[in-house]
Amino acid sequence: MASIANLLVLKVTSAQSVNVNVCRDYTRVVAYFPEGTSCMDGHFPNQENLDDHGIGENIQDFLLEHCCSFGGGERIYEDDQIFRQLRSFTGMSAAEFDNQYSSSQKALFWLTKEDTYPDLIQYTRIVQRFSLASIYFGFNGDNDWIECSRSTHENCSVEGKTARLSGEQECNWAYLSCDRNSFVTEINMSE
Repeated sequence: MASIANLLVLKVTSAQSVNVNVCRDYTRVVAYFPEGTSCMDGHFPNQENLDDHGIGENIQDFLLEHCCSFGGGERIYEDDQIFRQLRSFTGMSAAEFDNQYSSSQKALFWLTKEDTYPDLIQYTRIVQRFSLASIYFGFNGDNDWIECSRSTHENCSVEGKTARLSGEQECNWAYLSCDRNSFVTEINMSE
């Protein structure tokens, strides 16, 4: 079994990739280690941690699969059309999406991996959709919203509206008002 020092060599090698990308550690790492062990430097799990949690992998395989620092994790590359379009419209660099706990990275991964809106690549208001998703994640919508979040979509009592981050056009999402051109003019979450 390779040591952590050997894995660090892999980290340096993988960082020399010519393809710019944004990486997110798999969320199951956090689920496995809620007390704080993560893929961040200084917090890497060790073999004893894996054994204690009943994870049937050796530490090298686990890190290689799940941790961005070792070449694992879920990635969005610069040639992804949605990512390229967002960067072009917003002027944001790939580095600005590096923090996997930021609302902008969560919004980016939602747009590129989970959003079901048809033909997002041709969508002219993708920055609006991204911005609203960033706000949703910034306010911890998945966990703190009682209704009209994507995790509580059945409890959306706003008449004629759908939950946030649904596959609908944003103007159909709860708490939003739009003009006749489908640009958001107001966010009203007074309750």
